[in-house]
Amino acid sequence: MKHKYDTLEDQLASMADFYGRHGSNAELLLSVLFWTAIAGSVGATILGFTPSPKWVISILAALPAAVVIIVRQSRIQERAVWHNTFQIKLEALQLRLVHEKVPVPEIARDLRLVSDKMHQQYPKIDFGFAAPKRKNRP
Repeated sequence: MKHKYDTLEDQLASMADFYGRHGSNAELLLSVLFWTAIAGSVGATILGFTPSPKWVISILAALPAAVVIIVRQSRIQERAVWHNTFQIKLEALQLRLVHEKVPVPEIARDLRLVSDKMHQQYPKIDFGFAAPKRKNRP
């Protein structure tokens, strides 16, 4: 199937927008989790000086540790960087197509290569808390 010039340009713009939004969403989630951890720590400290139930203080004190576990295991920061990097590469292809007048087949080939490479580098969620298994030695 042949692509028209406008179609490939539109596709690149749409993909860049999509991955850019996902990167921004991941950064926003990181900010929310960061402030949740700080609020939990400060709240536990303040409530420690008042006659509050111990279970409330314990829950608030556990929030920073829970946030660290969530962020480390889900690799949110690495995913945000991945999405932003992919967006930049797509925008670079779009600029080459529009301003440098690179032929559409060459940009399409480069898009396929960039997409394949980036998807191989996508950070996977790590549910295991143990160290990775050692490879068999020769």
